[in-house]
Amino acid sequence: TLMSTTRSENDGGSGVGVRGVGPGGGARGRLPVREESIKGTLIAIVLAFALTLVFRSFVVEAFIIPTGSMAPTLLGRHVRAHGYGNGFSWTINAHRSGVGAGGVTEAEVVEPQTRLRLLQRGLEARPGDRILVLKHAYALLPPRRWDVVVFKNPERPEENYIKRLIGLPDERVWIVDGDVFVRRAQDGEDARWRIARKPARVQRRLWWPLFSSELAPLEASPGGVAWAGPWEVERDGAWDASARAYVAGEGGAILRWDGARWPATDWTPYNEPLAGAADKERAARGMFVSDLRVRASVEAHGPGVGVELQITARGHEHRAVIAGGEALLLMRAEGELGWNEMGRARVGAFAPGRATEVEFWHADQSLQLWIDGRRVCAGVYEWGPWERLAHASRMREDEVREIAGRSGRNIFEERDLARPARVALAVSGGAATLRRVGLDRDVHFTAATYMDGPLAGRPALATHPDHVAALGPDQFFVLGDNSGSSKDSRLWDRVDPWVAYAVDPTPGVVHRDLMLGKAFYVYFPAPHDLAVGRRVYSVIPDFGRMRFIR
Repeated sequence: TLMSTTRSENDGGSGVGVRGVGPGGGARGRLPVREESIKGTLIAIVLAFALTLVFRSFVVEAFIIPTGSMAPTLLGRHVRAHGYGNGFSWTINAHRSGVGAGGVTEAEVVEPQTRLRLLQRGLEARPGDRILVLKHAYALLPPRRWDVVVFKNPERPEENYIKRLIGLPDERVWIVDGDVFVRRAQDGEDARWRIARKPARVQRRLWWPLFSSELAPLEASPGGVAWAGPWEVERDGAWDASARAYVAGEGGAILRWDGARWPATDWTPYNEPLAGAADKERAARGMFVSDLRVRASVEAHGPGVGVELQITARGHEHRAVIAGGEALLLMRAEGELGWNEMGRARVGAFAPGRATEVEFWHADQSLQLWIDGRRVCAGVYEWGPWERLAHASRMREDEVREIAGRSGRNIFEERDLARPARVALAVSGGAATLRRVGLDRDVHFTAATYMDGPLAGRPALATHPDHVAALGPDQFFVLGDNSGSSKDSRLWDRVDPWVAYAVDPTPGVVHRDLMLGKAFYVYFPAPHDLAVGRRVYSVIPDFGRMRFIR
């Protein structure tokens, strides 16, 4: 993502009144008072201006993001679209669409929550997020994995880029099935790889919604098109459209995610083309994602209600069971009879008439159960990259190694190498109402191939066992959250001659000397519109989207 600097403007300074009396007192003292007042005011203005420059140069600097490689975490120049009758709005990349430059002003789009095709009129490009960057933060504390950092682009050092920091100095980095595996470079080729897990505060920001039931259309046939959501209801259950809720009867109910109609993939609505049906279909396919969060607000109608959340992925079943005042996390390979207990906790029973927020996370080879925003139990499983690929593809490890060694394009770009996940939610022991029933997916870093340049046709850096990233003592590996539309450490295939001579000649890495700082706050998101007569001005601050960057 190209970063352009927003220059700070002086706010002015308050004048400082200086009281003075001339040698003779009286009227003869008035002129020096005026001179001292003017002098004091000028000094205050100069001092304020100097402090602003010092603050901007050494403490905090403002930037604006023009492109979308970090979307939807951080937005570049974009178009805001609106759903039909559900209050949902989302953003679409305007960088290559021609919107706002005398080009497209209306287009058919796919609404992410309902998958309905909608005609959007009056499209206008909006500027990207304006952010604050803490400069020289890394002179005090070392960079941490998952920080969002700003740096000089090694290919074009006159440009500032923003990405997420993934690999640290003296590490080897391998992107496998959407996740990041690392090991220390000095440990040798036989050292075990370990998965890089995200802290909960970062992971929570990187859950991106596939569907949430409160955003279902109010009408049964919006725009004259019959609509059915992704959850299929079995047993004694039904969808209550007026309440936008699922109601389970006394016999319980099961909600199953319809993966055939609503595949859980890394499709990012921000990347949707604004023209061309074929392009839309290709963009919507995406790679299958297995790191998922299933969630619901559970309101029991009486005592004894239990809930089970299920995610089946990579040939294994994962379950979170809440019943009898206890929570269990379970895991087993498909086809096995026994379960492996991954976590257990006392949580209390569902209180009748009270909404309880339940979340089941499957991310970075971990299982986590959250109740009312608090993690109550968790467990991890430790697979290496080859074992992970074997489970994801349903092949033996030796078969995966064999196809990985074939020449040609990067086999790990193939969508069908992995299998789609299956998700379900079951209610037992009595009647209950489920609201805000949703499925979210984790950020998914994709494999890629160099398209041009001296490395054309080779697997991108860190996306293939024959081309893992080996970082030196002052080198970092960075990726964009919008992995399918980001040129980052994976795809940099050259280094600017000056950078190569004076800093580091290694392609695909960011040297410590190119780091500018840590992005920490979005202080001015794209503003809302204000209509004045026939003209529309984008001037109203969007206070709701001001936020700290995780």
